[in-house]
Amino acid sequence: MIACLKPSPDTLSIIIMVIIIGVFFFTIAMFPTILKAIYVVFVETLFAYYLVKLIRKMFEMDKEEYDYDDEDSHISDASFLDHSDL
Repeated sequence: MIACLKPSPDTLSIIIMVIIIGVFFFTIAMFPTILKAIYVVFVETLFAYYLVKLIRKMFEMDKEEYDYDDEDSHISDASFLDHSDL
């Protein structure tokens, strides 16, 4: 069946991917501790990365929401302290 496929970069990359996936699953079946190491390295690292990204985005939104240097802000020019109109 493989002999009837035309050798193109797409066909070769698919065959290589199938071989890599096969070796990966064979390794996991033979050595379950490797599966735990892969889980810790990839899944928990990605979880931590996206958690840090979410926290940074929350702080960036916090800065944009409370812009004290805005010219239209009443807090930046301290006009709320002016009691001359009383």
